[in-house]
Amino acid sequence: MFVLSFSPKKMGKKGIAVIASVAVLTAVGLAVALKSAAQKSTIVYNEEKYSLCAETEEERVAFLESIGCQTKAEADSVTKVTIPEEFNDVYTTYNELQQSVGFDLSDYCGEDCLMYTYTITDSETATQVNLLVCDGVIIGGDIQETESGGILYSLLDENKMLVPEVKDSNDESEASVDPSEVSSTERETLAPDPEMPEAPTD
Repeated sequence: MFVLSFSPKKMGKKGIAVIASVAVLTAVGLAVALKSAAQKSTIVYNEEKYSLCAETEEERVAFLESIGCQTKAEADSVTKVTIPEEFNDVYTTYNELQQSVGFDLSDYCGEDCLMYTYTITDSETATQVNLLVCDGVIIGGDIQETESGGILYSLLDENKMLVPEVKDSNDESEASVDPSEVSSTERETLAPDPEMPEAPTD
């Protein structure tokens, strides 16, 4: 064990000032880090504060209840996904839905996460909710009507949504892909473009 000792007489005023500055910067850095960690585990939207802790099934279900979703006690499926390094148009549009309520998947480019899918049990239409969880924290997700046009709603505001585009049947050109029209397999992995770099794999 090494013990460092400093003598104010030998260091002089400049040396003491340097040490004091380092101590202040360390304290500020620690405070910022703690504040960042606290913000990461919660989100505030429309003056409502939500816990994003999702390490356990109980925490995930508690979050769902806090946003008004009644589900089973366990997820129907859990899928490993990787947020791509670069977003295509579909991912960009999907992330705009996340950003509309305070999430941002671009902060997690290249990172692995888990998507927990739950069936909403008190809805008149077949509806599921998807939670994207990274390191035990919810980083985004959506609510999807699976049998009524595939509308995607944000987790925290039903007025924020992605509505399927109405295509012209006479238009034979390739239409742009809408997140709500992605197939179930592609929808689960959030990678509708198989050629996208860093596409997630199950």
